[in-house]
Amino acid sequence: MLDPVPASAIRGVWQDTSVVSVAGVEVGDLSLKQLEHFLTVAEEGTIAAAAARLGYSAPAVAASVSELERSFGVQLAVRRRSRGVTLTANGQAVRDWAAQLLASHGDLVHQVRGEGEELIGSL
Repeated sequence: MLDPVPASAIRGVWQDTSVVSVAGVEVGDLSLKQLEHFLTVAEEGTIAAAAARLGYSAPAVAASVSELERSFGVQLAVRRRSRGVTLTANGQAVRDWAAQLLASHGDLVHQVRGEGEELIGSL
């Protein structure tokens, strides 16, 4: 089980900002969509399979992953046509973090939208 990412470690990921601070380190723009694309590529093993699962074109998913790499300033994955995508050590760390963040985001959306929420108080 992964250690939870403290809310104080992530600033700006939930909104569109020009600079995001992750665990005190500033990185360029990050979006949940980029993280979702990257995580799906990591899970599927190829950009083509990830694109099909996400309902996007392969070039769009590849561009999204490339932009995420530019944001961090490091290579996250090695792309080989014949063997698909292999994550670097940094890519594995981002994959684990992104999975946790996206799960937390989903939990938050369900909570805020009141799915499964009991009514409290009197009318």
